[in-house]
Amino acid sequence: MKTLAQLIGETSGLISEIKAHPDYQSLVNQGYQPEITLSDAYAMLGNLMWEIAPSLISGGR
Repeated sequence: MKTLAQLIGETSGLISEIKAHPDYQSLVNQGYQPEITLSDAYAMLGNLMWEIAPSLISGGR
């Protein structure tokens, strides 16, 4: 079983891929404006990572 940190990392990567995908960019260019954005989801994952492994975020300080 993968760790939560591994899943968060994978999901962050997928969000980046979605955000850069031409089909997604086309939707945005057509006016797609979701209430919760991919940036919101990415920020939530960062917050979750901070909660479970703050040393990974702060560089071990």
